[in-house]
Amino acid sequence: GVFDPVPIPDLTRAGKVSHDVAARDLERFIAVIVAGEFSGREPVPGVTGPLATFVRALRISGQSGDLGVEQRSPVRDWADAQMIVTLAEQQIETGNLALASLLLGGARALLLLIYERLLPSKQQTERDWLTAQSRALGDVQVLLNRDDSPVLIGRGLARWEAGVAKAPDFAAIEHQTLYREDVLAAFLADQD
Repeated sequence: GVFDPVPIPDLTRAGKVSHDVAARDLERFIAVIVAGEFSGREPVPGVTGPLATFVRALRISGQSGDLGVEQRSPVRDWADAQMIVTLAEQQIETGNLALASLLLGGARALLLLIYERLLPSKQQTERDWLTAQSRALGDVQVLLNRDDSPVLIGRGLARWEAGVAKAPDFAAIEHQTLYREDVLAAFLADQD
């Protein structure tokens, strides 16, 4: 019966709880919140992972309502795409192939966002690389949707990883992309 409200942390913002996929701190925090704060039962296995993935995706999409959301950049979008693929790989390991396929679709959407903001006249090599990476993930999605052999799925992911090793230096070209308002304005002016 005591009025003692405490500000609820916005889990879509890293800070209170790490969003690092490998550390799994967000998953543990969500499990503690469900059982402790809301007096619920310990979540059944397989629930907190997808829920943490959803929370991470809110940060990526900017739906957190936080006015301080970082501006999009090819560097950030590329990092987010890699994080989503890592999450998909975790879902593959647990046998949740449907969620893994959806996650790969999200990663491909981010690759498309980067592709569309690169100038064909200046960054065609990078655009071609993004296309190849998206196709590699698309091939894995097909295998996941067919519930194909883990060996084939692994080979598809290896193709993705081989491409990651050859990733362009997005930070070096960012100032010449349509992510920048001045570059976009000049590009649109040239289209008239």
